[in-house]
Amino acid sequence: MIGLVETVRKQVDKNCVTSGRLQKQGCIVLLKDAPKPHLTIDFDKPGSPLSQEDIRCDYLFVADDADVSGWVVPLELKRGAVKATTIVQQLQAGARAAERLVSRRMVVNFRPVLVYGGGMNKAQRSKLKEDDSKVKFHGTLEDIRLLKCGSALVQGLKL
Repeated sequence: MIGLVETVRKQVDKNCVTSGRLQKQGCIVLLKDAPKPHLTIDFDKPGSPLSQEDIRCDYLFVADDADVSGWVVPLELKRGAVKATTIVQQLQAGARAAERLVSRRMVVNFRPVLVYGGGMNKAQRSKLKEDDSKVKFHGTLEDIRLLKCGSALVQGLKL
């Protein structure tokens, strides 16, 4: 049986697949203890499923898991000020790209993640917790997980 990672790998340009660190704008997320095998698509690289003119998040992380499910994780890394509405739009764009790559029939855990540095003011943090800030993937709404720059992605995968 072909897993999620191999299914996605066959559909994307190898030029947008990254195997190194996940780092943007001076913010990094660590892949230590992340599920394996995994694949990360850099939406800023040539061949990305999203155009450079489109609103987009930074990465799409997909992974197979030990059980029958996999992981689909749109990621936005932000060092500076966070604007909730922009973050939601960026992560939703990543989710839409993932919907084209991952069949509804595949059982996956969907987790949109914002990795941020610096401060996030209370109003923006509150906005990210509102119902209209959830990200939709194949008809299911999911809260945005928040991680500080330098954290391990696996922390954002937990319920």
